[in-house]
Amino acid sequence: MRPGTTVHGRRDVVRFIETEVAPNLFEAATEVFTPLDDDRVIVEGRVRWIDDERVIRDDPVIWAVEFRDELLLRFLATRTMLEAEAALGRAAESGAGGTS
Repeated sequence: MRPGTTVHGRRDVVRFIETEVAPNLFEAATEVFTPLDDDRVIVEGRVRWIDDERVIRDDPVIWAVEFRDELLLRFLATRTMLEAEAALGRAAESGAGGTS
């Protein structure tokens, strides 16, 4: 997938999954959930995907996930837990409202 890809709205998400994810994704499995608060969670798992030579690959993955008003706001693949925490920390700081 292309890093930095942004999708907006249900129709754009469906189109992205159909054209970019589905043709190459074999399986995504979650293993560990680390909630940071009610709206942010870090998910560790594995992605099994098919490369250009049609070989199934198995890679570890860490997702930084953020919800707002019970809807998915942000879903980022990161390399490390620290990177996921930093991404979600920045996301929370740049969100609407809130005081320090």
